[in-house]
Amino acid sequence: MTKRKKEEEIVNTKKCQYCKSEIDAEASVCPHCKKEQHSNVFSVIVVILIIIGIIWVFNRPDNNKEKSAIVSNGDMKLNTVYQEYVDNKVRAKEKYEGKYYTFTGVIKDFSSDILNEPMIYLNFKCKKGTCEAVVYFRKEESTKISKLNKKDKITFIGKVDSGDALFSDLYINDAVLK
Repeated sequence: MTKRKKEEEIVNTKKCQYCKSEIDAEASVCPHCKKEQHSNVFSVIVVILIIIGIIWVFNRPDNNKEKSAIVSNGDMKLNTVYQEYVDNKVRAKEKYEGKYYTFTGVIKDFSSDILNEPMIYLNFKCKKGTCEAVVYFRKEESTKISKLNKKDKITFIGKVDSGDALFSDLYINDAVLK
């Protein structure tokens, strides 16, 4: 066999992912071990998405700012903010989004986000019956929150994040208990 033929043969083969036999580069199933050969494209895409997710998590605006004392713009009812978003999102965003208010609510449940920062789900009365707010607390609030129970009434200061809630009726971020 000539050197050129050998080079062409090498280029047109690959190793089986399982038995490591030389197989045709186009083969989707190994003729030796009969296992299906998978493309690495999916793995590369998954790795890229994970890296993007990690970069996003650690570069969120809330993660880059120094955690300082919060000053509330006053007492506000969850149902008032929610209803204003329902009535006119544009006006409500201008009025509330990114601003801190003091809220009171009854605890429905507890959880934590991907960064292990505490979250509390609150129920509140609204025109459609009972609505839900998800409140993301600062990590340093964990000890105080661990002493609370479902159905406890709490007062907290938090930043109205968005009325474009996907899984809840209202989101409040960067919260601290009063």
